[in-house]
Amino acid sequence: MVIFYIHLPLYIISVGFLRIIKFILTVFAVLFLVLHVSAERKRIEGKLASKMNADYEEAVGYVRQSNYVEAEKAYKHILATYDDDMMQIKTSLRIAEMYFMSGHPDSTMYYTRKAHDNIVIRDSVNLLFHVNNLFAWVYLTKNDFHHCDSILQKSLSHLDTITDPEAIAKFYYIAGKYAFASNDFVTGVKVLQNASREYSTDIITPEYGRVLLLIAQMYQIKNDFDLAQKNAEEALMIFERQNFGVSKIDAYCSLGSMYIQKNDLNKAFECYMSAKKVSDTLQTKRGSETADLGLACWYLEKNDIQSAIEHGYPITESEHENNTNPDVWFDATIRFGEYYINHDDIANAKIYAEKARQMCEGTHSWLKLSVLTRLQGNISYKSKDYRKAANLFRISQLYADSLAYNLRLVDIDSLGMMPELKRQSDMIYMLASENDSKTSTIEDNTSTINRQRSSILSLAGLFVIGFILMFMLAWSFLQKSRDNKALTRINAKIAQQKEEIEVQRENLLNYTMELERMSLIVRETDNAIRVFDSNGHTIWVNSGYSRLYGYSLEDLQNDDSLGFSKVNPIDIKKIIKTWDTERQSIELESQISNKWNIKLWVQTTLSPIFDVNTMEISQLIAIDTNITSLKKAQQDILAMNEEITSSLTYAKRIQEAMLSPVSVLTKHYPNSFCYYKPRSIVSGDFYWMAEQSGRIVVVCADSTGHGVPGAFLSLIGISLLSKIVNERGIVQPAIVLNRLRMNVINYLHQATAEPSAGDGMDMSIISIDKKNNIMEFAGAMTPMYIVRDNKVIELKPDRMPVGYYDNENRAFSSSKIALKHGDQLYMFTDGYYDQFGGSDGLKMKTNQFKSVLMQCHLKSNEEQVAILDKEWNAWRSHYDQIDDVLVMGIRIE
Repeated sequence: MVIFYIHLPLYIISVGFLRIIKFILTVFAVLFLVLHVSAERKRIEGKLASKMNADYEEAVGYVRQSNYVEAEKAYKHILATYDDDMMQIKTSLRIAEMYFMSGHPDSTMYYTRKAHDNIVIRDSVNLLFHVNNLFAWVYLTKNDFHHCDSILQKSLSHLDTITDPEAIAKFYYIAGKYAFASNDFVTGVKVLQNASREYSTDIITPEYGRVLLLIAQMYQIKNDFDLAQKNAEEALMIFERQNFGVSKIDAYCSLGSMYIQKNDLNKAFECYMSAKKVSDTLQTKRGSETADLGLACWYLEKNDIQSAIEHGYPITESEHENNTNPDVWFDATIRFGEYYINHDDIANAKIYAEKARQMCEGTHSWLKLSVLTRLQGNISYKSKDYRKAANLFRISQLYADSLAYNLRLVDIDSLGMMPELKRQSDMIYMLASENDSKTSTIEDNTSTINRQRSSILSLAGLFVIGFILMFMLAWSFLQKSRDNKALTRINAKIAQQKEEIEVQRENLLNYTMELERMSLIVRETDNAIRVFDSNGHTIWVNSGYSRLYGYSLEDLQNDDSLGFSKVNPIDIKKIIKTWDTERQSIELESQISNKWNIKLWVQTTLSPIFDVNTMEISQLIAIDTNITSLKKAQQDILAMNEEITSSLTYAKRIQEAMLSPVSVLTKHYPNSFCYYKPRSIVSGDFYWMAEQSGRIVVVCADSTGHGVPGAFLSLIGISLLSKIVNERGIVQPAIVLNRLRMNVINYLHQATAEPSAGDGMDMSIISIDKKNNIMEFAGAMTPMYIVRDNKVIELKPDRMPVGYYDNENRAFSSSKIALKHGDQLYMFTDGYYDQFGGSDGLKMKTNQFKSVLMQCHLKSNEEQVAILDKEWNAWRSHYDQIDDVLVMGIRIE
């Protein structure tokens, strides 16, 4: 007993100690596992980040090589693969800039907006500044000066907070280009001066080259061709050294235009051909059009109109809205017009003058307007309309004088531009000299390496000869070992082949068993199977064929008119000719009579079997399935649908009969209309009008749902409105809505049963006092618009429907407004602007609906209905109508 009392405590202590040790080990194991998983996750994230950055650098490399096709693929791969917000923003910005340089403004706008949406989330001022630069750039290309100016003003307000010098420089470049396009050359030169100061002294960016091109173009306008040529050549040097492909084309074409003005056609041709060579390498739309239009201008100078037309295809075959370089397009179009004027071809001259006029829409450039009006004046002069010609020449001279006056205000030396340009020019030539020096050093090093390589090759030759001698001595000792190994491999190969033969034998056995099972299925299936040869003769049928049709194989072989030829009158040989080209199974349905004159519907699948060697049809398999019961069910469904449709059509006549005639309204306001498009045969939208107590009451309503449920509610609403207005003489819209809501709640038992917030109506009601010309309005969830003096006045409703609404007992409110002559009133339901459509499959929304109303409010009632229908159908496109549509218009006259 003493021993027991001694060992028991020792045992308890030892067991507790082991549990503590086990718990500690478990905790350490869990901690180790957690740390391992965390480290592994960080490793994977780091690897993914490295891969993402590598893909991004690869895409940037393609852009630097002017390989826009591969760059586009690489950027889109990044957008589709990685979810990192910053990478999405950077990539969207890069691809937007690339699309703009390659002549796709719409794609530029799409990816810029995509970057903008992500930037708003991250709230990055620098990135947002980049995005605004691109927006302004695209709007300027499209001659949308209003939006361009708005964005530039917004960017200017944040300029002090931007820390990215390249973004600031790009802003100055775009602002300068906008100033030039707006004829403000003094501001343009000052802005470009600020741009040049923002560029780094050791990195030449494409924007600096474009600044030089803008200055060159200004000198070209001033006819100072020496300075224009100098700036354009320096820009070309930048583009060539940094391989800015599309910009090189712009520089070559600018030089070509200058040489044409200097009448040096040989050098102009060299420039244009250089641009053409670069465009053929890049294969971008913008570069190709710019180079070809430049060559077209050169051929016009040579009076080679046929070659000019061949290269001027962008103008002759495209619309000007799709152009990618507006200045080049305009210049080439004007030159075509002048050519035809000089050759007395007035018809073609007018065509190109009209193209040039369309390109000038929205532009403020006095230079373009001066050139255009001069061309129009020459056309009028050639057409002997001398008064019009004199007026156009006068307008052209006014534009030219304004341009010349503004250009005289520009003095680059006084603005301090020349020292900065000289500094940049010296830096460019210094970099070029450094590059030549590095090239010479590389050539010397290459010569030394070649001499060292010759010595190394001599030593290597001696080493190879020694190695060959040693190899030949070792060969005899290794030959026996190789023979033994070869024999071992042959034995192993024989064993492997034996095993493969055994496997093939087992597969063949399994295949034979599968064929037997398939044969059993074919024999016992209820489907009728018939096999023809290539001439259309029956060679086999299954038992299912005999059960379905009653004919045996012997019957079919003795009489070809039986079976398939009888029940399915199809030319087998004609089908075989079809299969020679398409080689696809054919399915058809037909009604037949079998041997016992029982009419059946069968579905037949005809499949060809081709000879493996000749690839010609060797057999034809026809599988017939009895679908008589299915056809009967389809006919029953069609009959039922026809009966339902007939009932709905009758219900539609009843509903239309209960709607108020529009003549109640047009009798007082003739230029009124009702645009009504139910989604189904019957509609949940309805309109109602009445004349009572010297007032015209008009209701535009949308019941819950559409189709039959909505139609039931509309009939209830029409009945109650007639009782409230016509029988009780109530004409105040708010009171009408209060009474109507109370009656709807009673009719639908919403006061006693469990209510549904969706049962009821949205509507707008107006009551017009014709004597005092005052309108009173009340609305339940639905507003109305008044278009007055080209502005939309919105009368807002109460945010509760006609029906039960969350125990809402407050009364409806109303508003009064004095009507004026010419006011256009619009009442509507939400079906028009809630329709899905457009390029993105979204809802139209009220803003676009208002723009449609502004487009048609001054038209007659017939024209307004036509415009509403055309715009709605164009928006809906291929999308299904989702709701009933109702729009009513009343012109106060």
